[in-house]
Amino acid sequence: MLNPDDLLRHANRLTTPPGAGAPRQVDLRRAISAAYYAVFHSLLRFGADWLVGSSHRTTTPYSLTYRAFSHARLRQRCAEAAKPQLPKSLGALKIPSFPRSIRDLSDAFVQLQEERHEADYNPRRRFSLVDARTLVQTAEQAIADFKEAPGNDKKLFIAFLLFGARS
Repeated sequence: MLNPDDLLRHANRLTTPPGAGAPRQVDLRRAISAAYYAVFHSLLRFGADWLVGSSHRTTTPYSLTYRAFSHARLRQRCAEAAKPQLPKSLGALKIPSFPRSIRDLSDAFVQLQEERHEADYNPRRRFSLVDARTLVQTAEQAIADFKEAPGNDKKLFIAFLLFGARS
């Protein structure tokens, strides 16, 4: 299983030039991708641990739950969750908005996914060392904020990511 902390360590190594001169574009691009995947896998791991249990990580139900998250759906739901006021269509959640830590994570997820797409698929885009380091720090902060969020807030958010909310 991918460990989000390992992905962050990898991203940080890639943004440390091996000697004189700037890091190669391939390293900066891979760092940005690793930063995004650290956040992505943090959400998947928390969700599967909560729904199936961390002691069942080698089981099929755990794998099915882990794989139930899709990049596109997470992006869409994170874009909604990042708003300071949830749309009326999400009234079933019975909250006016998610707490700041969840909104910040959601905003970071959307930003990191967009930048990962640029890093992975736009050959004309150039990234600076500052760009890559900033995005790695964004991922680190988002994961730290999510870890500190109250358990019930995290569970509601994970349920929203997986199942949405009907009005």
